[in-house]
Amino acid sequence: MFHNTFEHGYSDAVCGKQRVLGSDEYHAGYAKGVRYAKSQRAIELAALGIFALTIGIVALKWVASSVRLPV
Repeated sequence: MFHNTFEHGYSDAVCGKQRVLGSDEYHAGYAKGVRYAKSQRAIELAALGIFALTIGIVALKWVASSVRLPV
């Protein structure tokens, strides 16, 4: 297994584990993994927002089409 290396730090950051290790390579990998996890989370939230907006528009259209207004 890889210990106290760049890959170890990256893997810990992506998996959400936090350890106190003194290697500069580990810290660099952890920092890069944290940036990756944040960007991945932002993409997931954007996709969720687009999906929710689409469902909201469809639901609003469905409700509006079922309401009959007296003329």
